[in-house]
Amino acid sequence: MERNDDIVETNSCKRQRVSEEQVIDRISSLPDPLIVHILSFLPTEDAVKTVLIRRFGKLWTFVSRLSFDQCSYHDCADIVYSDDVEYDERFLDFVHNVLILHENPTIDQFILKLDYNLLRRPSDEGPNDYVDREMGITDKVNSWVHFAIRKKVELLHLDFKGCGELEPDAYILPDVVMNCQYLTQLKLVACEIIPTGQIKLNSLKRLFLEEIDLKGEILNQILCGSSVLEELSLVKCYSLHTLAFKKPSIKSLIVEFEPISSSLRLRISCPNLVSLQLAGFIESVDLVDVSSLAVSSIFFSFHSKCALGRNQEIRRVFQKLSRSKLVKLCTWSIMVFTTWQLNNLQGLFFRWKCLEFSVVLSKWHHMGISCLLRSSPYLETLTIYIGRGLGQHLVQVFEEEWAEYDLDMSTFWSSQVGSFHCLQYHLKTITIYGLITEPYVIDFIEFLLKKAMVLESLVISTDTALKPPQQPEIFGVTYCYGKKDVFTTEKRLEFSQKLLSLPRVSKRAVIQFS
Repeated sequence: MERNDDIVETNSCKRQRVSEEQVIDRISSLPDPLIVHILSFLPTEDAVKTVLIRRFGKLWTFVSRLSFDQCSYHDCADIVYSDDVEYDERFLDFVHNVLILHENPTIDQFILKLDYNLLRRPSDEGPNDYVDREMGITDKVNSWVHFAIRKKVELLHLDFKGCGELEPDAYILPDVVMNCQYLTQLKLVACEIIPTGQIKLNSLKRLFLEEIDLKGEILNQILCGSSVLEELSLVKCYSLHTLAFKKPSIKSLIVEFEPISSSLRLRISCPNLVSLQLAGFIESVDLVDVSSLAVSSIFFSFHSKCALGRNQEIRRVFQKLSRSKLVKLCTWSIMVFTTWQLNNLQGLFFRWKCLEFSVVLSKWHHMGISCLLRSSPYLETLTIYIGRGLGQHLVQVFEEEWAEYDLDMSTFWSSQVGSFHCLQYHLKTITIYGLITEPYVIDFIEFLLKKAMVLESLVISTDTALKPPQQPEIFGVTYCYGKKDVFTTEKRLEFSQKLLSLPRVSKRAVIQFS
């Protein structure tokens, strides 16, 4: 006679088998096009491995997105450049075999990232002359690019710098790329563009160029051949000295400018731009006409040799952006305002309605924030991310320079008097998140609640996993993500009680703490 526990165990095993079969059946029942669509979102290496699953078979050969990254075949930290450096032939073989077997007549994306230095070696003719480590490597790369163009690719990303820290040797881009009628997005890193004829990129909407030599009229040729271009990004591009275009289609411009000489300057005259992001050596940029800007971002490089805010070039940049509605700043931008405050520079006036910035907080940032609020009388929305940056030690440089100034933070915010027009009439929404337990943050919050007469919402969050208002890698300060500020239950209760007990001048103000 079968025991009850045996029956229970048998039924349990049956239910488990049925459940597993149902899962398998669900996958098997999916139509091929849907499986192909799912595989297209996987890394190409993982998509290829599904050939081992009987139901999937060769479906990977129809994926619409292909991506190849040479860094996945080595530890980037172990790469040492020398005459006898080795590279992994498995990467070349993998790319070659995937492209040979691929059957879909079109692809949406083609991404190729490789370190061109690893594929070549210095020749005997001189230190700046190179030959292929393997015969025909340049031809192979050319064939891969031609493959993507034949497949009517829409997004093409070619990065020939890879993980290399040395100046990359430019790969000469085939002309076929600059005459692709199907490209909507193009990103080129560390290659050379030498057009031999007219450029025709009639569908291109987004163009990203990084470490490209834009000598002569190359950029103008590209812009003339891109009739519907909407976004242009130029990062550390060489020979860049003038940006002057009136194309109404281009609404967004990103420029990271790092001149090779302190005497070089960049002149920007783009009256139809709606969004402008400046990064790098801001003091070497002249804004001639950016009269249509609605969104502006300024990300200083801490490598900049200028004394922040003391020269008139930086002041003129801020004044040119004064009519933007939304402005995004980095931690060094706040130091600009601190410098202006310490030097009693008057006449700052911005029409900004929304302000976002990140800070690696020090007492000097508090002074800069105070100056910002005074200078922005029409501010309606304020968002602040407080992070822990790898550039914190650089604050010490300013502290030594400003040692002569007596700044008592214990009474700083409580002693702020005078006009804060935005707090009286316009500021309605404030968000402060990140490391909110940094020194004197609670004093700042108390100041805002006492002064913001029309405040409607104050959101305080300890979540440092949220990204700051801008990308940190652009402006030279790397922020730490991925964890919350450490709050015990008791500490959270204490902070929330103190927060809610703070007097607020606005009866409509709602405080949220998470």
